Amino acid sequence: MKRRAIRGAIAAAVFVCAGIGTCAQSPATAQPGAGASPNATTAVDAPNAAPAISGGKLHGHVKSGTVPLPGVTVTAQNSLTGKKYATTTDVTGAWSLAIPQNGRYVIRTQFAAFAQGAQEALLNTSSHDQAVEFQLMLASRVAQQQQREDAQAGQVSQAIRQLASNGAQALNLVSALTGDTESQGNSGGASGAALPTVAGNSDFSDQSVAISGQSGSVSPLAGVDMDRLRDAMETMRAQGGMNGEGGPGGGLFGGGGFGGGGFGGGGFGGGGFGGGRGGGGRGNFRGFNPGQPHGAIFWMGSNSALNAEPFSLHGQSQQQPASGTNRFGLTFISAPYIPGLTKPSGKDTVFLTLSGSRSSNPLDEYATVPTDAERAGDFSAAGLPAIFDPTTFQQFSSNGVLNVIPGGRISPQAKALVQYFPEPNIPNAVQNYHLLSTAQSNSTQAGIRYMRSIGANASPFGLGGRGGGGGRRAQQSQGLRQSVSSNYNWSHSASDNVNLFPELGGKTAADSYSLQAGYTLGYKKFTNIFNVNWNRSDTNVRNFFTNETDIETQLGILGSNGDPLNASPLNYGLPSVVLSNIAGLNEQQPRVAIQQTISFSETLSWIHGKHNMRFGGDYRRVHNDFLSSSNATGNFTFTGLFTQDSTSDQNTGFSFADFLLGLPQQTALNAAVNKSYLRDNVMDGFLQDDWRWKPSLTLNYGLRYEFFAPYTEKYGRLAEVATNPTQGFTTQTEVQSGQSGLPASLVNPFRKAFAPRVGMAWRVPKVKQMVVRAGFGMNYTVGSYATFAATMAHQPPFANEQTNQEATSNGTPSSSCSQSGNCLTLARGFPAPDAVGNYALDPHFSLPYVQTWNLDVQKTLPWGVVVNVGYNGSKGNHLDIVTAPRALVSSPDTDPPNFLNCTGLPVCYPLNFRFEQAAAFYKFNAGTLRVNKRMSNGVALGANYQYSHAIDNAGVVGGVGGVGAQNWTNLLDEEGNSSIDQRHKVTGTYVYELPFGADKRWVTTGTGSHVLEGFSVSGSFTFGSGTPLTPVFSASQVSVACGTGGTFRPNLTGTPLNLSSGRQWFNPTAFNEPALNSQFPCGTFGNTPRSFFNGPGTVQNNMALSKTMQLGDTRSMEIRATINNAFNTVQYSGVDTNVASPTFGQVTSAASMRSFQFTSRFRF
Repeated sequence: MKRRAIRGAIAAAVFVCAGIGTCAQSPATAQPGAGASPNATTAVDAPNAAPAISGGKLHGHVKSGTVPLPGVTVTAQNSLTGKKYATTTDVTGAWSLAIPQNGRYVIRTQFAAFAQGAQEALLNTSSHDQAVEFQLMLASRVAQQQQREDAQAGQVSQAIRQLASNGAQALNLVSALTGDTESQGNSGGASGAALPTVAGNSDFSDQSVAISGQSGSVSPLAGVDMDRLRDAMETMRAQGGMNGEGGPGGGLFGGGGFGGGGFGGGGFGGGGFGGGRGGGGRGNFRGFNPGQPHGAIFWMGSNSALNAEPFSLHGQSQQQPASGTNRFGLTFISAPYIPGLTKPSGKDTVFLTLSGSRSSNPLDEYATVPTDAERAGDFSAAGLPAIFDPTTFQQFSSNGVLNVIPGGRISPQAKALVQYFPEPNIPNAVQNYHLLSTAQSNSTQAGIRYMRSIGANASPFGLGGRGGGGGRRAQQSQGLRQSVSSNYNWSHSASDNVNLFPELGGKTAADSYSLQAGYTLGYKKFTNIFNVNWNRSDTNVRNFFTNETDIETQLGILGSNGDPLNASPLNYGLPSVVLSNIAGLNEQQPRVAIQQTISFSETLSWIHGKHNMRFGGDYRRVHNDFLSSSNATGNFTFTGLFTQDSTSDQNTGFSFADFLLGLPQQTALNAAVNKSYLRDNVMDGFLQDDWRWKPSLTLNYGLRYEFFAPYTEKYGRLAEVATNPTQGFTTQTEVQSGQSGLPASLVNPFRKAFAPRVGMAWRVPKVKQMVVRAGFGMNYTVGSYATFAATMAHQPPFANEQTNQEATSNGTPSSSCSQSGNCLTLARGFPAPDAVGNYALDPHFSLPYVQTWNLDVQKTLPWGVVVNVGYNGSKGNHLDIVTAPRALVSSPDTDPPNFLNCTGLPVCYPLNFRFEQAAAFYKFNAGTLRVNKRMSNGVALGANYQYSHAIDNAGVVGGVGGVGAQNWTNLLDEEGNSSIDQRHKVTGTYVYELPFGADKRWVTTGTGSHVLEGFSVSGSFTFGSGTPLTPVFSASQVSVACGTGGTFRPNLTGTPLNLSSGRQWFNPTAFNEPALNSQFPCGTFGNTPRSFFNGPGTVQNNMALSKTMQLGDTRSMEIRATINNAFNTVQYSGVDTNVASPTFGQVTSAASMRSFQFTSRFRF
C-alpha cells in the first residue's frame, strides 16, 4: 500500500512539473507506475476474498478551498475484514472506487504537505452509491506547537524513507525537501553548494526496476527531475490556491525548466528555498529517530562467461577474452553525534557517498594489415595493383618476378616500423586481422556534505521551522531563516588505451577535486542563496614510450639537421602512419593537463501574489593549463603516389609500397614548445517569473544573459593566420596575441548573448483531462572557444608546426622529386618548422545558438491511458564550419606566390590552412506520438513514435576542428541530412509485477507468499531507421594535397547503389574518383551529395527480472538481473565509407551480442 501511495503522489507531482521542454520527450503524467487511474480499482493490502455479490461505488472530489487536487491517494478500507482499495484523483480532483463487498469503509486521503483526511461510508442493500467529498488543509494549519516539533522529525523520516527505497537517488529528494535546488545536477547558472556530486557517475543513476526509467513499484522517483518536482510542489502551495485563494488549478505547469536546458536545468539555474517545508502532522513518522543512520549499499556486476559469443563478420570461430565489471557504492546520511557522549542536535546533517568500478571491457575490431609477403616487398599476389619504380618508371621486379621490391630498396626506417604492424590472423584478402582483447578501467569517487540550520527556525535538513506553515507559505509567516552547507568531492580514474595495434596503446589517469560552500538567508517572502565553488582536475595521458624511450631517434626518424625530432621526453613515441589502402599506425598522443574553475553565484527568490520570481547570476574564472599537442610524434601519409606509372594511372601504385620505399606524399608535425596557460572569464545573469495567471493557465517566462570572454594565454602565447576571406584569401600572415589590431584572445568577444524563454500550460476548458503545453527558448554554446584557444596555442612560433608535401607550385601531387633524390623520406621528413601556421579563425566569430520550440497536447483516456501528440522544432545558427581555401576556377588568386612553402625543399607548393567561421546552420522538425498506460493491476506500458528530419551544412552538427566542406566557395552545397537524422524511431517500456504475495491475486499467504512476492519483469525496446552516411576519400592524393581529407567526395557513376550481397552494404562501383583539374587540382569536387544513403538501423530489446524484499519501514533489499540484447539480435554498427579502402561498402563491425548484468541493493 505504501509503495502504491507513493506512486500516486509522485504521479501528481510529475504531472504538476511537466514543463514545456520535457513534455516533448516523455509525458510527465504518463509514467508507468505513477499510480492507478481514477477509474482503476486495486486491492493493496489484504488477500483477496471470494467475489462479492453485493457492494457499490464510492466516489467524490478532493479539493483545497475551490482548487481541485490531482494525484491525491484515496484508500477505502473495510473496517471488519481490513481489505483495502486504492486509487488517485485525476486533474479535476475526482476519484472513484468500485467496491465488490458491502460493509463499513474508512476512506482516507494522503497527499504531500496536507493533513490526512478521513471519513466513513456505508455500503449495504439500501445504499450502493456513496459520494464522499474531501476538503484538505495544509498540515501546518491543523498542528500545534508540539505537533510541529514532532513533524520536523517526521518530514526528515519521510526523506529518509525515500532514501531507503531509492538509495542514492534520494539524495536529490532530501535536497528537494530542503529547498536546495543547487544540488540538482542539471542546475545551470547559479550552481551552489551541493550534495556529494554523483554527476556523470552512473553508479547512482540506475535505481529503477525497469531498464529505461520505468518506475514500477520499487523506485517511484527514478528518472523524475527533482528540481522540477520541488519547484512545482512548492509553488503550488505558495500561491494560495490550496487555501481557497485561486491558485494554479491543479498545477498545470512546473517552473524550473523547459526547452533546451530550461530555466532551472542548464538555463536559468538558481532558486531554492532553504528552510522550506515546515509544519505538518506526524503521520506515519512519529517514531522516527533523527540520529539513526540511513543509506544504501549496492553492487553491480557482469561476467563474460555468461554472455553470448561476439558476432563474427567472417564466420570464423573465436574465443572471447575474459571480461567483466564490478561496480559498488555506499550512501550514508545521519545527524552527527558521538554515542554515549553527545546527542543529535537536530540542526546538523552529514551525507557520505562512496562508489567505484573495476572493469574489464571487451574490444572486438577488424582491420586489413600487410601480409608476410607484402611486408617483405612482394606484391606479386593476384588482385594487387602494379607498382612502379619512381626513379625509372619501370615496374618493380626481383629475380624475374614482377611487382616485387628488391630488398635493398626497402627503407631501414620502414623495416623497423613494419615490426609494429601485427601479423594477419584471418585467411582473408581484406580484414585479415581481428583483435579480441580487453581494456582495464578503474574509478573511485567519494564525497561528503555537511549542512547546518541556524537560529530559532532551525530543523533537520532545514525543513521549515517552529513558526509553522508549509513550504513557501511558511516563508511568508516565518522570520529569519539561515543555513550553511559545505561539500567536498574526490574522484580518481585510470584506464588502458588499447590500440588496434597493441604496441601503440597507452594509459590515462585522472584525479578530480571539488569544494563547495553555500549560505542561505531567508526572510518571509524572500530567499537568497550565495555559493562559492572550486574544482580542479588533473589528467595524464601517455603512450608506452612517453618519458622513457626516444624510439624515433632509435629508428632513425629525425628532425632538421639530424637532430632528434622531439627534445621533450613527454613527446616520445612512434610516428603515426596513414595508408590509403590498409590500416596504418596511430600513436597515442601524450597529454598533461590541469583544469581549475572558481565560481561565485547568487540567487534571489521572491514570492509576490501569483508570481514566483527569481533573479540571479554567477561569475566563473576558468584556468586550463596543458602541455600536449595534436600530432607531437609526427605523421607520415602514403597514398601510392610514388609507385604509380609515369601517366599517374590511379589503378597503379600502392600506399604500402610507398611506405616500404620510405617516400610519403605528406608529413605533418605539431609539437608544443611550452606549456600553455589558458584563462577565461564567464558571467551570466537571469530573471524568471512563474506566473499562475488563471486556474487553468500558467505562464513561465524569463531572460538570460551570458558573457563568455574568449580564452587568453597567460603569457600571450597565442597565434593564428591572418587572412582576408572577403577578398578570396589572397593574403596570409602569422599574427600573435594583441597584434594587427586584434585582442589578446585573437577573437572578439560576443556581447549579445541574450536568451529569452517563454512557456505556457493550459488546461482546456470543457474538455475533460486535456492539457496543452507550448514553449520557446534559446541557448548559446561556447564549447568552440576552448578548441580555438588550444589550436592557437599550438601555432608558430609557439610550436614546431610543419605540413610538408610533394606537390608542384599549383598544388598538384608530384613524384618528380624522386628524379633528383630530394624527396621527403621517413628519415628526413621534417626539414624545418613553418613560419606561418595552418589555422585561421574569423575574428568576428559569433557564438552558435539554437532556438527550440514545441507544442504538446495531452489527453487522459479511461483505464489510465495517456496520449500525447506533439511537435518539436529547432534551428541552429552560426554553427562552426571549417574550410580549406585553395585556388579554383571561381577564385584563381587564392594561391598567390607568397603562399608557397619553400622551407628546405627543392619544390615550393601552396600552404594548406584551415579557416573556421560561424556560417553553418541546422534545422530539425519532429512529430511525436506517445501512448502510456499507467501502472494498474501490476502492469504498465508505454510506447513512443517519432518521425523527424534534420538537415545541416556543417558536416558534423556542432563539430569543430576538422574540415567540414569540400568546396569553400559554396557552403550551401554542403546542405544535406544531418549525421543524427533518424527518420523513424519507436521506443517503448513495460513493467509487469508478478501477481504473487500479499496484496496480489495468488499465493497471498505463507512461505510461498514470502518467496514469490516482490518479483517484477520489465524491459525496453528500440526500433529505428539508419542514420546517414557519406562516401569520402580519407587519404586520396588530391584530398591530402588540398587538405580536404574526410570531406572530398566521389562522383556518381550511375550504377545502382543498392546491392544485397552478404556483408556488402552498398554497391562500391556506384562511385569513382573525379578527374583531376590540372590547372586547379584543388578545384576538383565530387558530385555525390552529403548523407547520400543510410546506414544500418537499430533493433534493441532489453529485459530485467527484479525481486524486492521489504525488511521494515526503512529497509529493503533488491536483486535484479538485466539482459541486454535479450534476443541476441545481430546489429550491424559500422560500414566502411572510405572510397579508397579495400572494404569500401562493407559492414566492418557489429554491436554487442546478448549480455547479462546483476545488481543487488540494500537500503536502510
